[in-house]
Amino acid sequence: MELPSRPDLTTLLNRMLLGDPEAGNLAMDEMYACLRRVASSKLRRERSDHLLQTTALVNEAMARLFGTKAVTVQNRQHFFALACLLMRRTLIEYGRRHDPIFASLEESMAAVSMPDRERMLGMERILARFSELDPRAYRAFQLKVGAGMTGDEVAEEMQCGRATVNRDLQRARVWIYKELLPYIST
Repeated sequence: MELPSRPDLTTLLNRMLLGDPEAGNLAMDEMYACLRRVASSKLRRERSDHLLQTTALVNEAMARLFGTKAVTVQNRQHFFALACLLMRRTLIEYGRRHDPIFASLEESMAAVSMPDRERMLGMERILARFSELDPRAYRAFQLKVGAGMTGDEVAEEMQCGRATVNRDLQRARVWIYKELLPYIST
């Protein structure tokens, strides 16, 4: 994903988050097309009958981001990581509100067969345990898989080298795969 490269964009983004509408307009002029591409990519992974549109997803994520006054943006990649995470949360919450199967965790778990329920809970336990064992590798995994960032973007966000990110991601894949084997083979 090619991010806008204007040098003062980070300053504009932080002023925008503090409520400066002029800075917001300037920053969004540069960022909006890229945000739409990310949102479109996320929506392609959703059900074909999904009602949320690309523009609505971008706007909802930005509204959530602007509602968080305590956030400061370190750079463009940090902004995009936050935006991607908020888009993901928006899609999850939208699904819970508009899909009766996902109306609540209890209802959704009751609708899932026992073996599938065990697998879902097992995956949650595995990820929680991995986040405690190797927080840096978990963060790299989260940014790469959850936020959809490239390896270079993850390296910049985590302020480390690309080789470190690659080792962290490889360690995460291997560890998670080994832990998932009992759930995959059943």
